[in-house]
Amino acid sequence: MCDLAPITFGEKASDVGFLKQCSDDKEDWKLTNKATPSKQTGPSGDHTTGGRSGYYAYLEASGISIGNRASFETPWFAAGDGCNMSFFYHMSDRSSGNNMGTLLVEVKTVDKTWFAVFWKAGNQGDKWHQGNVDLSVFKGLVAVRFTAAKGKGPVSDVALDDISFSASCGSKKACSSPDEIPILGTKEGTGVHLSVSGGRIQAGMSSKQLISGNFTYNTWTHVALQYNNKTQEQVLFVNDKVDQLMRSISAPSKQVPLLLGQNGAQHMAGQIDEVQIWNTAVNVSVFYGKYLKGTEQGLVRYYKCDQGEGRHLKDSGPAKKHGVVYGTDWLSSSLALTKLN
Repeated sequence: MCDLAPITFGEKASDVGFLKQCSDDKEDWKLTNKATPSKQTGPSGDHTTGGRSGYYAYLEASGISIGNRASFETPWFAAGDGCNMSFFYHMSDRSSGNNMGTLLVEVKTVDKTWFAVFWKAGNQGDKWHQGNVDLSVFKGLVAVRFTAAKGKGPVSDVALDDISFSASCGSKKACSSPDEIPILGTKEGTGVHLSVSGGRIQAGMSSKQLISGNFTYNTWTHVALQYNNKTQEQVLFVNDKVDQLMRSISAPSKQVPLLLGQNGAQHMAGQIDEVQIWNTAVNVSVFYGKYLKGTEQGLVRYYKCDQGEGRHLKDSGPAKKHGVVYGTDWLSSSLALTKLN
């Protein structure tokens, strides 16, 4: 993501921002601009506006089982030096019992491991508290998860509001930079071209005739450049959707080797996975979000990028034309696709 906008859950209408509800929990976070329905627990209003009109998120503890959870998760974003997060939470049990549950904040790295970075349990009083997490210790891409769990009784509503990230989180600088980040190119830098610049995808059969499309930093984006030699059309697909089409495009006059992560003197800063090269204009929707079998008709090269070590880039397609990796680190991929039927 380019810029991690503050999440206030809305001041005039409810809005979870870039958060998403986790599907593997039995409960969901709910949003309200009033007090929670349960008595003797929960805030009387939001933190953003001081309870005047704004919304906040909460786990409703009434009518659910002890230990049931609700989780919000962020998309992947860049952490590193100067990246910090703050949020406000409310955990009040105003009964005579000890009913309050827990609030857990975790960070996930690219190896899909979750680390607990914040945890609160029990009654914290009838007020909003600020929590802070230093994300500068995590290098590269991370995701954050907020999980509330019901305590011993119904007087255990957990509330969340005003999640904010420092300016060093995300990729705001990359989104506004005119510098080219090549994904695919040639040594000469004049042939088939696929790159990112200024928050846009650029692609074409030559560097002089480029089409562009929308691009989101720090999340996996599927990009496909398709060229039809008969119609002389080139089409750019981004996440299974046609983003731009250009006609009257001539094919390159000579064949030159394609390079992953390099175009001319420019080299890629990022991650590449599941690279496919075809000699036919396939239906992109059929193969979008799928791991290939490697035997598909028209498949010329298929680099799954899953070796994990060494300089060998295995071609899992029928040609078995393996590549060589230079100056590249292997990482555990966070990309999750499904098998092709």
